[in-house]
Amino acid sequence: MTLSREPADREIRKQHRPARLAARSDMMTDRLARLRYLMVLWLSGVMVLSGATWLCFRLGLDLSATGFAFLIVIVLLSLMDSLISSIVFSIFALGCLNYFFAEPLFSFRVTYARDLLALTAFLITSLAITTLVRHIRQLGNAQREQARLLDLAHDTVFVRDMSDVITYWNRGAEELYGWKKREALGKTSHDLLQTRFHTPLDEINETLLRTGSWEGELVHTKRDGVNVIVGSRWSLQQSESGRPLAILETNIDMTERKRAEEALRRNQAQYLAEAQTLSLTGSFGWNVSRGEIFWSDQSFGIFEYDSETTPTIEMTLARTHPDDVAFVRQMIDQAAQTGQDFD
Repeated sequence: MTLSREPADREIRKQHRPARLAARSDMMTDRLARLRYLMVLWLSGVMVLSGATWLCFRLGLDLSATGFAFLIVIVLLSLMDSLISSIVFSIFALGCLNYFFAEPLFSFRVTYARDLLALTAFLITSLAITTLVRHIRQLGNAQREQARLLDLAHDTVFVRDMSDVITYWNRGAEELYGWKKREALGKTSHDLLQTRFHTPLDEINETLLRTGSWEGELVHTKRDGVNVIVGSRWSLQQSESGRPLAILETNIDMTERKRAEEALRRNQAQYLAEAQTLSLTGSFGWNVSRGEIFWSDQSFGIFEYDSETTPTIEMTLARTHPDDVAFVRQMIDQAAQTGQDFD
């Protein structure tokens, strides 16, 4: 038996229809709002250019001076909309220049080549300037949007130049460190935060310049004097020629995690010490490069030494049977030279 899916499909389409209709309605509303905005803008722009034409004509300005005044008006109008509006205003202004200021007056004919050249230069300059203004405005909007997105991040993000002077400070940095953006900008980051490095700063900068990034742990001091441990990542911004320009630093507060890890280590050490006591076993550590030896409390008990005594290899040999001393010393020397485990 074959079952048809058509009723189910129709039901699904019915359920989705209100959403599609709402989306279309919103789209039509946006288009109508956009159209109304353009109509008002174009009408206002034409009125402003017409007023500028009347004023320049009454003042007796020539073609060049009027063209310069029109450029100022068009640039201001171009800040309010897209390139299409700038083209509309430029063409209207060109017509006004040709009709009222180029010989013969009150005609769209151009008698002199110099006037034709001036009108052509005006149109090209107007379009070039408005395009440049629009591009700069778009870049500014993009930068503001990027800054807004960085402010939404909970992690601290700030930018410093190659002299470590802070040029950007996001909201996460304000919340963690306590300094507002206006207070942090222009300050030297390592001085402001009293940065403490586990690795020498020269080595960090060398790695940053060589690879373009660095990661590690730092200790910063907040405005209230409290120290915080942060996981820090530095990213180098470079020019097209490879010249270092700035450093983007992102930091994650790891203070609580470090405290939890330290508490876990203490608990583990406590459990280990209790286990060794119950099982009558001891443990030791040996840093061969520095010659440091570490004994657990139970090891001191096994070898019958006071726990305040600093353990040494000779103390272990002193508790070794005379027949085994040479063998134990040989094994210890071999382990120190080869780095291999031994029993």
